[in-house]
Amino acid sequence: MKILGLLCNWCSYAGADLAGVSRFQYPPNIRIVRVMCSTRVEPSFIIKAFLKGVDGVLVGGCHLGDCHYVTGNYYTIGKIYVAKKLLKFAGINPSRLRLEWISASEGEKFARVAEEFKGEIENLGPLKDELKDDTLLKVAYNVSLKPRARIIASKHRMLTFFGNKYNEVYTSYEFDRISDEILKDEMNIEAIRFLLNEEKSFEEISRIIDKKILYFYLLDLIKKGEISFREENGKYLFSIANKKEEKSEPFISNAKFKEGHVIFGAGAKGINKAVEIAKRGENVVIVERFPSINKYMIRKHASSLENGCKYEEFLNLVKEGKIAILNNSIVKSINDGTVRIIKYASRVNENCNNCNICYEVCPLRTVDREQTLFSRKAVYGRNGLPSTFFLERESPFCQTNCPAHVDVRGYVARIAEGDFEGAVNLIRQRLPLPGVLGRVCPHPCEEICRRNGVDEAISIRLLKRFVADWEWESKGKIDLGKMPSNENNRYRIAVIGSGPAGLTVAYELARKGYKVKIFEALPVAGGMLAVGIPSYRLPKDVLKREINAILEMGVEIQLNCRIGKDISFDELRKNYDAIFIGVGAHKSRKMGVEGEDLKGVISGVDFLREVNIYPENVRAIISGKKVVVVGGGDVAIDAARCAIRFGCDVTILYRRSRNEMPAREEEIGYAEEEGVNFRYLVAPVKIFGKESVEKIQCIEMELGEADESGRRKPVPKKGSEFFIEADIVISAIGQQSELEFLPDEIKKNGRILVDE
Repeated sequence: MKILGLLCNWCSYAGADLAGVSRFQYPPNIRIVRVMCSTRVEPSFIIKAFLKGVDGVLVGGCHLGDCHYVTGNYYTIGKIYVAKKLLKFAGINPSRLRLEWISASEGEKFARVAEEFKGEIENLGPLKDELKDDTLLKVAYNVSLKPRARIIASKHRMLTFFGNKYNEVYTSYEFDRISDEILKDEMNIEAIRFLLNEEKSFEEISRIIDKKILYFYLLDLIKKGEISFREENGKYLFSIANKKEEKSEPFISNAKFKEGHVIFGAGAKGINKAVEIAKRGENVVIVERFPSINKYMIRKHASSLENGCKYEEFLNLVKEGKIAILNNSIVKSINDGTVRIIKYASRVNENCNNCNICYEVCPLRTVDREQTLFSRKAVYGRNGLPSTFFLERESPFCQTNCPAHVDVRGYVARIAEGDFEGAVNLIRQRLPLPGVLGRVCPHPCEEICRRNGVDEAISIRLLKRFVADWEWESKGKIDLGKMPSNENNRYRIAVIGSGPAGLTVAYELARKGYKVKIFEALPVAGGMLAVGIPSYRLPKDVLKREINAILEMGVEIQLNCRIGKDISFDELRKNYDAIFIGVGAHKSRKMGVEGEDLKGVISGVDFLREVNIYPENVRAIISGKKVVVVGGGDVAIDAARCAIRFGCDVTILYRRSRNEMPAREEEIGYAEEEGVNFRYLVAPVKIFGKESVEKIQCIEMELGEADESGRRKPVPKKGSEFFIEADIVISAIGQQSELEFLPDEIKKNGRILVDE
């Protein structure tokens, strides 16, 4: 057996020397190489030793913390970790590599460890019997030199012991999972390169790499220009592309954008038209959604199926500045000869020189926009216009799923760093009510949080509430600044409604210097936040302080002012430069059943309004009564939970099953815990009573085919009618806006007409 010992010159080698001087016996077939420190032992040294025919490698260094290099032997752990991973991927038992801490005075320990290791290697047998083919070992050697493998080795201790910049310490399981994914990815890519250099066929490569992922890697390498393919006798043959040795410099179109022709899409037809226009001496811009234009990308456009492309001529005209390119861009709108375009940043850096390091070290894989069945690294490169490396800056899932598009990742990171003020300021870039939203937001961001794949979502909503409360408790005020003095001060804006929409519009406009006045029909500000959400969910003081902060910016508000009654809409049009309509949906839909006009039948929004404004009056009227709530949304749940707090016996009737209830699952759970009774697949037919409600006739339902909402339509069961005793019936089957004050030309079917 051939065993190589890579020993620190100052400790382990001294221990080996002491073992010899002290006549401790250790196997003579261990060949020792001295290194200046155990951390100098790179994974590539170890793998190369196995390629040279050794059967085992013993690495020795001094005990942790004893070395005068301080951290040297700590990094050794990470390097041995990577080496063992690569050996395993290459088909070699990782036990053939051993790391031991042996000081200069431990000659006896060295002799014992050497003898033990020799026995382990003898039990495993010669490496040549275990490794019939050294192809993957050669691949592992190449991978050991890659930046990503070196990063894993160097970050091992930091991430598993100290933690990252957010003080997150990785468990050994988490670090194993990440490193396995990265190193396996590198092994697959390097294996393809190696085997193609050896002129191996697709079938031969697929014996090492599963065909399901081999296609993905081949497509990725083809797009990068590393490999090429041709069809021969009905088969695709792949080979290493003949690439020039010199490094291609990034090319960016330097044409200035002027008035002229705009072409959407760099397909063959678009490129040919751009060439034609440029030759006439007219200005032309091509807007392309992909980050780079090359022959591969051009073929993706439908027009390329029937048209040839004047690509070389196009390329020369771009270089001469006669054709301008807006790559990685989409058209937002076209209006009166003006094209609005959204241009996304795509280059890794303006100083990119195609060094390729960013691609090598990038650990992230994302969906490939060009090959949607596959994923690729977030950093990728391609020859074309421009010829450089791109960074796909996609919005995080949580931010994409947020209606306000709040930078969730940003403010959560600031909280992790202890920068609470920075977090709340970042939230206010998108919304002015973090304390309110931190309590009542349905948090769709958490539904799609990537952390769900590990354990559970990050508490994004509660973190928003935390920083908003921290601001108030630490400062005793909310300072949004004053309205700036600028040219916008001459414009007056009317906002109808002081709900979340109206308040947000007022806040954003005031920040820009516009003079804003809010008109509110209710005696309190806040809209549904004030009169539609119970105080146990949203305390009134939290809402009041955030509204006051907006008013202190210079925003005016007039309460008890209903447009169409106290002030006409035409009057607003005359006195204000712009009007924002944010009246909410305070008008309840009718159930459409007989007896709906009896005393004791009230709509859900009206009930909640009374509870929020005159709670004691409501208590005096309904305390101890039997209450039936019809509906399955958040209003129904809120009404039921309020009635429970007034000492009522509450039952909710919902015509579908629980799975179809639009209310949030957490709110349904709270209602059940508080004693609300639920009757599913039940609908009211008629309400009985002489002057006020006495009982409700109901009918059982069953679910049929899906309707326009995507939910299964409830169908009545014949002969299943029954009665429920009730004193109060609360109808909560939906709301709509009251738009009677608007002229007919700007509304239709109960909704406001918009331009786009």
